[in-house]
Amino acid sequence: MQPENLPVSVSIKKGTYAGSTVALVAGVHGDERVGVMALQALWQTLDITKGTVYAIYGNPDAIAKNVRFIEKNLNRCFVPGITGTSLEEQRAQELMPILDQCDAVLDLHATNSVKTTPFIITEQPSMVLARALDFPIISTGWNDAEGGAVDGYMYGRGKIAVTTELGSVKTPELYLDLAKQSILTFLRFFGCIAGSIPAPKQTPKYVHITRAVLKQTNGLSFTKDFADFEALPEGEVFAKDGDTEYRAGKGECIIFPRPQKEIGGEAFLIGKFTS
Repeated sequence: MQPENLPVSVSIKKGTYAGSTVALVAGVHGDERVGVMALQALWQTLDITKGTVYAIYGNPDAIAKNVRFIEKNLNRCFVPGITGTSLEEQRAQELMPILDQCDAVLDLHATNSVKTTPFIITEQPSMVLARALDFPIISTGWNDAEGGAVDGYMYGRGKIAVTTELGSVKTPELYLDLAKQSILTFLRFFGCIAGSIPAPKQTPKYVHITRAVLKQTNGLSFTKDFADFEALPEGEVFAKDGDTEYRAGKGECIIFPRPQKEIGGEAFLIGKFTS
């Protein structure tokens, strides 16, 4: 794909030598600034020596307004054959042909949680890359709980994909260095830029997402202000939603507790610690 044929807010760089085709994606959610800031800071000076690299600002209209999305969550729109007419569905239709050309994608996100920690979303075929990025938590199973994301689209094509969740949207400056380092490590992993990858300094915890729970009533409450990936006490009630009580199973943790969500929205996810 030539530069003149690229969709808006998509750039391309090609190295002198043949190699992998990869994409750096930021701003799929427009208020998740840290990935956008990191890509803007690095892109102009990146010296791509091998392969092809795309820089994709996922939802430029939402980025400009600093909102999560305009009409629909773009990270639920990467579905083969999607024909919707919302701004985000049309954007996904523009971007999927580029993703089809790529061998791997790094998707840069942040969370709406305040009590959170950086973590990775991936699946087993991408685990070597995920470990090289050196995050404290590596999680799997998201695509079964929340379909339509960039990484799930890539997995469905047998490609490599890693999503980095770079701390809270409220403090992007705290995680900017981590976002930049993630981009550089990703590009070095595929040989697109020069430089070696440092040995990981952390031993990650592994979590598999087992289910997403939707809000049923306006009476949803949690027994405490849980942090993302906080271990839940086995057998104890940790949340109530109307007449429904939620009790923790063995080795489970909670992610993205959202008591303020609208009815029918995602109230929380449950993960299970794995080896």
